[in-house]
Amino acid sequence: MSEGKKITEMLQKCLNIAAIIDEHNKALIQTVAHLEPSHNAIAALLSGVGFDSETSNEDNLHLLITHHTKLVAENTALRKTLDSHGELIEKIREVANEVAEAGG
Repeated sequence: MSEGKKITEMLQKCLNIAAIIDEHNKALIQTVAHLEPSHNAIAALLSGVGFDSETSNEDNLHLLITHHTKLVAENTALRKTLDSHGELIEKIREVANEVAEAGG
């Protein structure tokens, strides 16, 4: 393989990586744009009750994120349990149908 072709392939890989990073950046920008009004509203509410220092806002935001993360983890575990339950019920149904067909 020629040196020029190797360089071209490496540049193409770099362009692909840059495109992926660009997509991630766009997603982050959209997320920030979506969450910023809520953040500003919460900051205004907190300042109204005496939590107007940046440290307090960061601490409260950290608590909110931690709580949200725990809820997501619990939701994921619950969905997995429900999926397992659904699979188990389906297998029981199959066995029951097989028994009914064999006995009938």
